Amino acid sequence: MDSLTLEWGPPQDNNGRLTGYTLKYQPVNNSNELGPVEEMTFPANETTITLADLKYSTRYKFYFNAKTIKGSGPTITEEAVTIMDEVRPIGPAFTNVNSSVVGEEGAVISWEYFGPDKNVYVEYIVENSKEDWTKEFVNGSSGSQTYLIKGLKPGTSYRVRVVVKDHSEATIHSTEELVITLPGEAACPERSASVYCRVGDNSISILTVPVT
Repeated sequence: MDSLTLEWGPPQDNNGRLTGYTLKYQPVNNSNELGPVEEMTFPANETTITLADLKYSTRYKFYFNAKTIKGSGPTITEEAVTIMDEVRPIGPAFTNVNSSVVGEEGAVISWEYFGPDKNVYVEYIVENSKEDWTKEFVNGSSGSQTYLIKGLKPGTSYRVRVVVKDHSEATIHSTEELVITLPGEAACPERSASVYCRVGDNSISILTVPVT
C-alpha cells in the first residue's frame, strides 16, 4: 500500500475563527534520518485527505495544526507506516541477461525484470579493480529493457551487473556478473613501451610500434 488517509476534526477550543489547516510530512529511514518535507494546506471545511504515491514499507512523520485569524495553533505530531501489498517474485527476478559491445567505448546490457521495485541500476567495474562499482540509475519497470553504458575505456575488460535496490539503498535482486571486453589498444603488460595489444572480441594481437 503506497497511500495513507488522514482524518481530523475541528479543534475543541477555537482561539478565533477557524481559517484552515496545515499538514507537513516526511519519510523516516531505518537510521531515523528524516527525508524531505512536503507541505499542504486545507480549507476549514475539509476533514480528510488521502496521500498517494508514498514509498511502500516506509515510516512517515506527520505534523498537523489548525489556523485561525489569530495565527497557527499547537502542532500535533503523528507517525504511520505504509505496508507492502505486492508479492515479490518467487522465481528469479531477472532473466535473459545479455551484453554486447558497441564501438570501442560502449556496451549494451539487456534483461527482463519481474518485480514491483523500480530502483533499477546498472553497475560496472574494471575487472580485477579494487575501486567502487560505478552505478547508473535506470528508469526501472517490469519487462524487457536495454541500457547503453558510455565512456568505457578501449581495450579494457569490465564486470557488469544489473541490480534492484530498496529505498535504503540495500540490494534486493542482482543478476550474475557479465564480463565484457572492449576492442581497442592498450599497453601490454610486461613488455616494452613500444609494443601494444589490440584486443578484439575473441583474440589479442601484438602490434609493434617503431621507437623514434
